[in-house]
Amino acid sequence: MGVRLITPVLVWAWLAAALALWSGPALAEPETVPLRLAPASNLASPPPAAAEAVKPAFKDKNFPLREAVNLKEIYELIGPLSPAQEKFLEENRFLLLAKPFFLMSQQPGEQPPADEMLANFDRLGGALAPARRAPQNARFVGPDIILHAWNKYLETRVPMAEAGPLRESLSALLAGLYENAAALRAEAGRPASADWERLMAQLAVARILVDTDADDPGSEALANFEPYRPAFSETMARKIRAELSRIYQGEGREPSQLGLTPAGGEALVDYAWFAPPAGSPAGAGWRAYFRAQVWLGRLGWDSRTEVGLADALNWALAMSLSRQAGAGEEAGGGQLPAAWARLTAITSFLSGYADLPGYREWLPFLMKEAGVSEFTADTSSDREVLARLKAAGPWPLVSGPFRELRPTAGRGVVCLLPLRRSLPELVEAGLISPGRRPELYSGLWPPVLLGHEGAKILMDRQVALTRPRAGGGGPEKTPDPPATTALAARLAQLSASLLAEPESAWFSSLLAEEWRLLTCL
Repeated sequence: MGVRLITPVLVWAWLAAALALWSGPALAEPETVPLRLAPASNLASPPPAAAEAVKPAFKDKNFPLREAVNLKEIYELIGPLSPAQEKFLEENRFLLLAKPFFLMSQQPGEQPPADEMLANFDRLGGALAPARRAPQNARFVGPDIILHAWNKYLETRVPMAEAGPLRESLSALLAGLYENAAALRAEAGRPASADWERLMAQLAVARILVDTDADDPGSEALANFEPYRPAFSETMARKIRAELSRIYQGEGREPSQLGLTPAGGEALVDYAWFAPPAGSPAGAGWRAYFRAQVWLGRLGWDSRTEVGLADALNWALAMSLSRQAGAGEEAGGGQLPAAWARLTAITSFLSGYADLPGYREWLPFLMKEAGVSEFTADTSSDREVLARLKAAGPWPLVSGPFRELRPTAGRGVVCLLPLRRSLPELVEAGLISPGRRPELYSGLWPPVLLGHEGAKILMDRQVALTRPRAGGGGPEKTPDPPATTALAARLAQLSASLLAEPESAWFSSLLAEEWRLLTCL
């Protein structure tokens, strides 16, 4: 029997059929994802001024010291006084004591006070009933007790908020992001799928950190990874376990396993960042939030690398996808940008301002510079898009108040939840050069920076007293002019920046308004 020849047309038909059988059904084109801007969450605007309903009519008058309502309690606390001390107390209504000042002995069954100073003030300050308001039952409320109460509030309330509602909000946001990333990964082709797996790994670590509040978190975190394990390759699963082990050990300096970059420009991740600071508030819930906050705020996506750009791009798509319900009402139904905006607004109001850009700065930059009309799950694998983003620059600056005080060195990194710095920290960083102590630390800094003329005069005198005298420091020599000091120049520069801020900026953070209160001291 003769040999049959197969024509080229039949060969190509057979190869096409074989490829179809080998590769399975053709994948549908991934749908476009409209990017969603984060709404502005404004906690800074002060309320409109209200007209005075009651005009103060209280007139102070002197009264014998023995009529003071709380005189008995005062004497029980401080002990007997000399005739000279009693005379001074009679004339001035206060007395500075050289002896330690302790709380009165605790009664049986009485809970210890949360703060000794505030407890003493409440106990010795007289009655609070409005009907008993009288000069002999007055409370002297000065800036010291106000600032102390303010600091005590922040010291206790901020950790409570972080361990409670902020942690719950962050967990819901991460759950919605992870579900959206998984949905988009299912639509992506093979090159982009690897990018989505990496972003899912980063989000999985964050979810495990925020949700793990066991007494032995290291082993518990590894167990909590098991529900996520089927979504990852063996190589990626090994990297995730390695990251979790390093985080909970809280030591070592290594490159990130998952493509993240330290936001401060360091070459390696310092895993000591994840160890809760000594003296931090007790509670596994707060420690879980702390570690997640470090992961999302001290590590980010580097715009100088294609890996960082691909991850940041996919983060924007996962934030914008509206088909996934997410976990919880706050993060579901396409509300992830709003959930992110509210979370960052609250953390800014409680703690301070972000030094690095977040979603609100990154998204307009991406929409402007990517050079595409629509985004899909495969956009991160388009090298031309990544090249345009990499070459675009400059990186978007952070937004919000006191921007001039914030450093710009870390602009190449964008973070999901940038760490916060308070206004006092920003001012201190502006006054103290790296590696160099200032001429002096002074309580006059706040009023000088806010333009108080009397404080400026006192500050010049104080600086002059600390400067060495010209020509060897002999008594006949005059001090160097304080205006020539580096500190005076930095004070003038910072003062101009602070005074240019609008009134609403001072209401944008509790610590900003507290800093203004320091001028009362």
